[in-house]
Amino acid sequence: MGVQVVYLTDDEDDERWRKSNHLIGLGSNSYLLNVTDRDFIKNSYDVVATPRYLWIDPKTRAIIELVGADPTLPDFMKKLKNKL
Repeated sequence: MGVQVVYLTDDEDDERWRKSNHLIGLGSNSYLLNVTDRDFIKNSYDVVATPRYLWIDPKTRAIIELVGADPTLPDFMKKLKNKL
């Protein structure tokens, strides 16, 4: 559908993030933000809480949705179709 899901978190527990990343299966689209990155993301994109799923156009890397649905939830595809 022309969208990539990017998972951002500032979880302080590296091991918990790794387990969650593996469970969700986002692979290289899952990012554990350090303090500098977290502050930049929060200030630049008004992301006030994590974890957060961003929907991104893979061609342009433009953010389609700052508050994208969790891809592990049943209504994910419905919400994605409604957005597009």
